[in-house]
Amino acid sequence: MKKVALAAAILTMCLTAHAKVTTSIDGGTSYVHLGTFSKASCQALIASPVLAKVQVSVDGHVMPAGDVTCREGVKVDLVTTEPVMKTTPTEITTWPLAKSDCMVLAMKQLEKGPVRINGAAVSKTDQIEHACSKSSNSVSVPL
Repeated sequence: MKKVALAAAILTMCLTAHAKVTTSIDGGTSYVHLGTFSKASCQALIASPVLAKVQVSVDGHVMPAGDVTCREGVKVDLVTTEPVMKTTPTEITTWPLAKSDCMVLAMKQLEKGPVRINGAAVSKTDQIEHACSKSSNSVSVPL
């Protein structure tokens, strides 16, 4: 919960400073692209205790905030490699998952009953590898 509040504070700060914030997912890694910063703005962002326990990507390289070297025109992203769980009235979905993590989770959940991988119903173990073929995957189990 604290990480969510921290991320919200960072996003609020960045939205006022930058016109465009975008997101992307690559495998099991999620990014919030904050944009390009001046050296001074980057240093202020990185020095903030808000980022003390948050991973960032600087010019495409994922690292702890404490390891960042700021420069003029640096691109900064917030990064998480932890999948999240989304609950709806009918199912629980875990995403984003890299292919290997998708296969492990699907195999474990399939022992309890059918699952959906990337929206497709899967009821047999030999279907898992093909179903987890995306670079970023989701596994859903019914409630």
